[in-house]
Amino acid sequence: VADRVIATPMDRICIEQLITKCVIGVLEWERKRPQKIVVDLELDWDTTKPARTQKIEDAINYTHVAKEVLQHIQKSRHFLLETLAEEIASLCIRRFRTKGVTVKIAKPAAIRSAKAASVVIHRKK
Repeated sequence: VADRVIATPMDRICIEQLITKCVIGVLEWERKRPQKIVVDLELDWDTTKPARTQKIEDAINYTHVAKEVLQHIQKSRHFLLETLAEEIASLCIRRFRTKGVTVKIAKPAAIRSAKAASVVIHRKK
C-alpha cells in the first residue's frame, strides 16, 4: 500500500536537561556537599502503537521516568559519573521496558575552564 508508513528500526523518547544535585566526585569537598548535575536521556522505544492508539499505557510516561531517575540520583553518593550513568541505564531498562537507553551526565563544576565534564553511555537490553 502506497500510503503505509514504515517505522525506523527504533524511535527515541528524549528527556533533556534534567537538573538536580547529588553527592558525586572523588575530592574531599565533593563528598561533603551535593553538586549540580545535568542529565539527558534517550530511551529506545517503538512509538508506532502509542501514536496509533493515543493511550498512555502504550507509551513511555516520561514524567514517571524523570521522577524515578531524579529520585535515584538524589539518593546516590558515587565517586564517578560512570557509576551513576550505569545505574540510571539499568533503572530505565528494567523499570520502563525500553530496549536501550543513552544516558548523558554532565557535571558543570568539574573543570573550572570548561562548561562541564560529561559521560555518555548507551546500553541495550
